[in-house]
Amino acid sequence: MKPARRDLEAALLGSLWAVSAFALLGAAAAVAFGLVPACLFARWTRQDRHLPARSVLHVFFYGGLMLGVLPVVVQTLGGGGWRPMSLGASWATKLAWQLLMLPGVLLLTAVQEFTVGGHGTPMPGDAPRRLVTTGVYAYVANPMQLGKFGLLATWGLLWQSPWVVAAAFVGLAYSLSVACHREDRDLAARFGESWSSYRRSVRRWWPRWRPHHDPRRPAARVWLDSTCGPCAQLGLWLSARGIVGLVLVPAGVEARRMSYDPGDGGPPAEGIVALARALEHVHLGWAFLGWAIRLPLVAPVAQLVADAIGAEARVACPAHAR
Repeated sequence: MKPARRDLEAALLGSLWAVSAFALLGAAAAVAFGLVPACLFARWTRQDRHLPARSVLHVFFYGGLMLGVLPVVVQTLGGGGWRPMSLGASWATKLAWQLLMLPGVLLLTAVQEFTVGGHGTPMPGDAPRRLVTTGVYAYVANPMQLGKFGLLATWGLLWQSPWVVAAAFVGLAYSLSVACHREDRDLAARFGESWSSYRRSVRRWWPRWRPHHDPRRPAARVWLDSTCGPCAQLGLWLSARGIVGLVLVPAGVEARRMSYDPGDGGPPAEGIVALARALEHVHLGWAFLGWAIRLPLVAPVAQLVADAIGAEARVACPAHAR
């Protein structure tokens, strides 16, 4: 009996050690991926520092909430198990995974536009300092709510969870009945007639086909080298499509790469990002391609590909000329 008792005690101690080690590892992961980033986010927001990092952390936190915590809570409360779709099960599954990219691009480009054009984040306490009407906001007034609904609803379809899809519709109802009115009051108080004029032209949820441009705001400019064959063809292509709020300017002799100036005091762009921003002035289809191309992790890769095949345009802004 004594050897058996010793074996039982050893097994229990081993189990306790394994549980303790697992708990310690989980606590360390929670601190590293939860507490520390949250503290940094709060500190940087209070000090108004590291805006790009704050935006990245916002995407990280909100993505974890939307695609992790919320679906688990909703599914647990609703009952039933998870039945994830296989990546290659059927054409419907493949289509659903591709559709997931649409709201994802909307959300990411909206956050990017807040950061670049508005000097803020989607957090209410860290809102943009100026009214953002460029990029995706030239087509739809509330791309974030549209993207959140599409992302959560598609995620629910992928996991075959009617409860998660229902949660997406609950969020939609809240946005239409409560959040939108509060947001309108806040923006009207902050930006006055500029906001009212913008909303008269741009709908909240249904995107425009052609971009909105306030005639009181200077037009954006893109510099193209007319002596470069591909650049000249690009200029003709843009002109033929009736670009809105964009002026084509011949580049100087010292041109390096294609350059774009938003005309509103925002940061200029070069290379593939400049091309992506120019596409935003054509129509919704080309604009969506531009939004996807100029995402932070996509743009450097796209630029490398363009440089590798020799497709970079010899275009430059005088401010960037050598």
